Amino acid sequence: MANIAGFIGIGVSGVALLFAITALAADKWESGDVIIETISVKSLKVGLWEICYKAGLKSTCYDIKDASKILTVTDEQKNSVKACKAMIFLAIFTTTGAIVCAGLMMFVMKDKKTLSFAAGGLNFASGFFLMIAMAIYFDKVKTSGSDLDYGFVLDIIAWLAAWAAGGIFIASKFLTMDCQ
Repeated sequence: MANIAGFIGIGVSGVALLFAITALAADKWESGDVIIETISVKSLKVGLWEICYKAGLKSTCYDIKDASKILTVTDEQKNSVKACKAMIFLAIFTTTGAIVCAGLMMFVMKDKKTLSFAAGGLNFASGFFLMIAMAIYFDKVKTSGSDLDYGFVLDIIAWLAAWAAGGIFIASKFLTMDCQ
């Protein structure tokens, strides 16, 4: 039972890690057609690294730190994007740590029960970091009039998968504990 749960936990942690990396690299956290300073902008795409838009026949992309060239961006919004990136990086590192702990638990140190709790705790921390990144983006960064896109959704899926993996690791240890 613990072996199967360990493999499932590693798999779900891997999915969370993959989705977190993809969310970080995604070029669309929000998109839509908006009006920016009396210019009708079609296909606005905002990611954590760059912002792109199409006005007329011309498509233009800027690094996110130069977004003030096309949008009114405050220092708070720029710092919030940096905070989102930092939270997702922390989530990636903690999920990787959880996978390493689980691998050690499954293959090297089979008698160490604390590794399962460490893997579960790291996954819960990862989910917390991803949840904070999502909340910061939604509250501080999102442009009014645009829709949230796949980068945002991948962050939410990674958050829930990390928590599910943490629950699997911790539940697997409680199910295999000796009742003496």
